[in-house]
Amino acid sequence: MSATSSPDGVYTRGVAQPGLCFSNGCSWKTVAGRRTWVCCCNQDLCNSYVPLTCYYCSTCPRPFRSSSTYVTRVSSNTGWCVKMSSSSLPDGISTRGIAQPGLCFSNGCSWRTVAGRNKTIWNGTWYGSLTNYPMRLEFSSVNVLMEIGPYPTSDNMCTLWRTTYSQDEKILSIKDYRLCRGHGDDDVFIDEGNDIKLETRWIGDLLITPFKYDNLFLISITQLDEDILKEEIIMIDDKPAINGVLSLHTRAIQRLEMKRLQSVN
Repeated sequence: MSATSSPDGVYTRGVAQPGLCFSNGCSWKTVAGRRTWVCCCNQDLCNSYVPLTCYYCSTCPRPFRSSSTYVTRVSSNTGWCVKMSSSSLPDGISTRGIAQPGLCFSNGCSWRTVAGRNKTIWNGTWYGSLTNYPMRLEFSSVNVLMEIGPYPTSDNMCTLWRTTYSQDEKILSIKDYRLCRGHGDDDVFIDEGNDIKLETRWIGDLLITPFKYDNLFLISITQLDEDILKEEIIMIDDKPAINGVLSLHTRAIQRLEMKRLQSVN
């Protein structure tokens, strides 16, 4: 429904109230005392009345430019395009693409809870430092460069997940891993190579990866907080399992905070 018959006018979509529609098509009607342009349709047929092409970018250029090589055009099968961000700032990091069914009913911006959206804007190059707690005076923080590829959105797909550690301009180690999706959005794992795969899971906007190494039990928690990518690794001394409660000793915590090295152009 709209106050204008123009295809570019502001409009809403939704379930037709009883008695409003009897056949497919558009016409002027009186709705709640107002003259309203009403387009009636069955199921998804309404989308055919508004041919729509959306800009798509998993990490859009800042400022946004439709001519950027990072921006493509896709046809919407829901009749809506969407721009999403963890910030309401006009120049915040954002994604653009096709709105999932049920997300949009009118033009405009508002805060929504969208499952899984945050993970799609991690790709890029990040730089920061890693600090161990408890801190030791003889050890300084380690510089970290992390490269993350576009999030895998299809089954049996992997993306870049490489981390380079350095100190005093000398490379200490490189973890050339991949973040992969198996069968379904919940089947996610980190492929370290050499047949080592760590199961990981999204819980809310946190990427949780628990694993064991020798006599240590470790939990990695990664999240994007505004424009800062954070990772915290909790290291716990492992013990054989028993029936009932077993107290464990927390040995240390590693904290990593990184900022995007540069905006995507």
